[in-house]
Amino acid sequence: MIHSTLKGKGMISSPYNQDFTEHKKFLINTFNKFGGRRSSLEVNCLQIISETLNGYRNEIDQNFECVSTQIKNSLSLMTSENVFNMTFGIGMHDKKRFKPLADLITENFNSTGVAAAFNFIPLTRVFKTFIFKNVLKCSDYLNNLISEKMKSFNEDIEDIDFQIKHVTDESNIIECYLKELMNNDKFLCSFPLSNINTSSSLFNIQSKRLTEKRRSSITQNPNEKLKSNYKSFSFDHLSSIVQDLFLAGTETMSLTLNWAIIYAAYYPELQKEISDEIDRVLGSEKLPTESDRAKLPYVEAFINETLRYHCAGPILIPRSTTRDVIFREYHLPENTFIMVNMWSCMRDPTYWEDADKFEPKRFIDSDGNFKCKNPAMMPFSVGKRACIGESIARLQIFLIFTSLMQKFHFSLASKKDAMNKKLLLGIPGIGLNPPKISLKLKLR
Repeated sequence: MIHSTLKGKGMISSPYNQDFTEHKKFLINTFNKFGGRRSSLEVNCLQIISETLNGYRNEIDQNFECVSTQIKNSLSLMTSENVFNMTFGIGMHDKKRFKPLADLITENFNSTGVAAAFNFIPLTRVFKTFIFKNVLKCSDYLNNLISEKMKSFNEDIEDIDFQIKHVTDESNIIECYLKELMNNDKFLCSFPLSNINTSSSLFNIQSKRLTEKRRSSITQNPNEKLKSNYKSFSFDHLSSIVQDLFLAGTETMSLTLNWAIIYAAYYPELQKEISDEIDRVLGSEKLPTESDRAKLPYVEAFINETLRYHCAGPILIPRSTTRDVIFREYHLPENTFIMVNMWSCMRDPTYWEDADKFEPKRFIDSDGNFKCKNPAMMPFSVGKRACIGESIARLQIFLIFTSLMQKFHFSLASKKDAMNKKLLLGIPGIGLNPPKISLKLKLR
């Protein structure tokens, strides 16, 4: 399903080859630029959180109730907005562009449980256009937004220093990518314009314009030296990379946050420990920052227990072996289809005491400090194909969850729900969705 939409490009669906390793290196570098301490990501995230909290305050009274799916949609908006700003830049952000995209992403994830049949039941592939309607619509919307960025880049291209060096003026991931792409001599010499696989005509037009303009510039300045560390960059990869960022960086975080809020409501004694720790360290007004994480060990433990107990991706994206291997006495031939069961790792009683119990204090040591050294704790996977945005995801989850717990108290609206632990099993989909239960919100 994923390969059919991303066509083996970007990070998620790319084979493990030079293309993958170069794009991984690029994204790590750009994440470090935009996702470090007191970075634009943290500042923008706190601004979005503040606006959301103010919106909640205006709606909440002592009897305010909302369904968990409403909270999830609000969380999706926050996480999507952070990814949007980091990918496209603040200048591209307005409600007319962003809100429809956030709605498409949510709708997309809600329907992918059905679309997953595409992976295993060949007959369903006859209905590809219908099954992928939402996916393709979201893809086209993103490509049109990328084309807007490419158009503004095209208009300013004469003012850009194409000799790649340690520049600091980029404000988003797309600008960084385009600068590298335009300085790739291999791309300019051999990239065929007809090779672009996206369905968005606007994206194709801007890709061709940029390529033609850059080739013309090289013709006029034959002595100009191009330099880029990335030889595999292409407009196809750019489209898939942006889709990767929204696929991996939005709903997975909102699912985790929603589960954390539900567990706080189900276990009021645990929520009180969270609130007391936040009150001691932050008080009632100061919003949390990245530097506060070490001062809030129980909050960190609660988030990690949520990640363990209900990992956003119980079954990882399918992979395949690149050569014949022996794994636990089983022979797996090259190109064997592999499904990794992350759920089993983080519920394995060999590694976890009372594995089926929600217990945040398993991540607190005898000195009261946060610890996370269990080898079976791998919510973002492990190895060379682990999620490279883990640090950014963890930061956003911490900032959003801590801010919500600081300002609000969550409780179950129905006593019947409180007695029904089966609700906590969740609803299967591309991720494990929280149950549709009603929650009460009260200002603290």
